[in-house]
Amino acid sequence: MDYEQDELNDFDVINLFSELMTSGMLPKLQGSYQRQAQELVNEGILDVYGNITEQTWKIINKKQ
Repeated sequence: MDYEQDELNDFDVINLFSELMTSGMLPKLQGSYQRQAQELVNEGILDVYGNITEQTWKIINKKQ
């Protein structure tokens, strides 16, 4: 998987974890994925439901 080989950019990682959380797939994956998701929540990048936060969207839009 591209994530495990560190081949994704920051936005792709955020999207991946958002999709894993909102789809309900995250609990089925190994613990390292769950810890990374929790870190993204703790940093305010994703909310507890896996949605990309407004703060994160503002940062992403500034970079484009």
